[in-house]
Amino acid sequence: MWAHNLTVTDYQDLIDRGWRRSGLYCYKPTMNLTCCPLYTIRCAALEFKLSKSQKKVLKRMHRFLSHGNTKSNEGRSETPEIMDVCPVMDIPGLHEKALKAERDAESLKVLSVDSTITEKKGHAQSPSQDNCIPGPTLQSPRGENKDQPISKTGAYVDITSMRPPCKKAKFLRLERKQKKLLSQGFSEKEVESMTRRGKSLGNKEKSLENFLNEPLPPNPAHRLELLSTTGDAPLMAWTSSSLSPGTVSLFLRHVPIVVRLVRSNPPSQELEQTYQEAYQVYLKYQMAVHGDSAEKCTLHQYTRFLVKSPLKVVLVAVASPEFKRSADESYALFVRYQFHIHQEKDDKWTYPAFEEFLVDSPLAPWQPQDGPPQGYGSFHQQYWLSGRLVAVGVIDILPRCISSVYFYYDPDLGHLSLGTYASLRELALTQSLYQHAPSLQYYYMGFYIQTCPKMRYKAGYTPSFLLCPETYQWFPVEVCRPKLEVNKYCRFNDDLAATDCDSEININEVLVLRRHVAMPYFLYASKYQLEPEDLREVEQYARLVGMSCARRMLLVRN
Repeated sequence: MWAHNLTVTDYQDLIDRGWRRSGLYCYKPTMNLTCCPLYTIRCAALEFKLSKSQKKVLKRMHRFLSHGNTKSNEGRSETPEIMDVCPVMDIPGLHEKALKAERDAESLKVLSVDSTITEKKGHAQSPSQDNCIPGPTLQSPRGENKDQPISKTGAYVDITSMRPPCKKAKFLRLERKQKKLLSQGFSEKEVESMTRRGKSLGNKEKSLENFLNEPLPPNPAHRLELLSTTGDAPLMAWTSSSLSPGTVSLFLRHVPIVVRLVRSNPPSQELEQTYQEAYQVYLKYQMAVHGDSAEKCTLHQYTRFLVKSPLKVVLVAVASPEFKRSADESYALFVRYQFHIHQEKDDKWTYPAFEEFLVDSPLAPWQPQDGPPQGYGSFHQQYWLSGRLVAVGVIDILPRCISSVYFYYDPDLGHLSLGTYASLRELALTQSLYQHAPSLQYYYMGFYIQTCPKMRYKAGYTPSFLLCPETYQWFPVEVCRPKLEVNKYCRFNDDLAATDCDSEININEVLVLRRHVAMPYFLYASKYQLEPEDLREVEQYARLVGMSCARRMLLVRN
């Protein structure tokens, strides 16, 4: 289906019925006929839990940015991470369709709307409720508790020696802290209370945001900048953590204090207004606590150390001036990626083909007051390393999700697992935008293919859900995978009576566009002499997109 123009709400409803887009071309796999069924997969971003391997990727990136190395992983070869599996050039006749759509663009203008069509109010309807089936509580394999220390008794202990067993570093630190407090005159009861309180406050599992915002040394080996491409002022796409209410009330409950979070990069107005005051506090702290001299703690040193962040997250839109300035560099990176990762020839990807695939979008930008600051639409999130473009993530920001379209990167940096790193970045962006648009809670990762080892990594983003191809409800991936081991094509809903709630077709209500006039199908059928094939095509269209979209979108008829 060639989409000339789509609202973000319509496309949200389409991908919730298994549709995807490559440029302006929208497609829905014939799940029960294809040899490798493609199931739409999404992750609940607000409940996301980092896996051990994902933490390793974040730590490796942090080491690389800090010191310019990744320890022993420098020379290892990794399986390339591929963010999607349907390159635009593999769709038969796509370029010809693009040229035809260009020629027909003039005939697609809506010059009048038939009076039988009820006037739409507003740009979009409020987001519909998701049909999501809750899953079981996630547990470790074989019921193991990974947080529980494993016993190392038996043959591993030399009972003839009187040496105590080795202790973990955290227990040694705790013992040193207890001894220090006892030496300061605190009683054993007070020490026990203080260490227990510190454990309850400080031993929380690090979140994705904590990993991504971990501070770098004053002079890092590399500086990574993130740019997403909307046409206006830069906007931070992540938020720093602040003191929890419990911490403030526990230690400062008698002191009237205001904790304010201000953006440092790009510098916000609040930061500039309090710059000198913040520097004076820093100066006093360094001199009193660390014994530094005033000559050492200059304003320049303070700015370089604590204000100039090596990681910049800015949102910008496709086809904006900011995007066009880096278009050539982005295109060159894409060609290099396709050549090294997908083994495709350089001459296969011309610049117009690159535009059709990753720049052209049917989504009409929309910036409501109650939406995310940069609005909804299509974006390129660019990763700059020391002034060089090293990766680009193509995403759509929709009313209920961020949808990953494609990702490409510099093959020389494959050891950094940039595909995983970018997915975690996009998850963090989803969490951040939720603060502005509460309905935006999910991260869509394209299609999941059970039989494709390179695509199975998507199930590692927990909790993830697969879309039932018959009822269009969401089911936990851990519930679906055993069924897919038995049958490649599977209906995840065990209730045979359950149906697609949007499948009841009323063809008379389908909207069509003919000769610049928008009208319902019953009027179109009464005005023009139609072939039986026309009726079958419109019925198939309504069934695939769902009646909700069929009542809002215009189907072009020649």
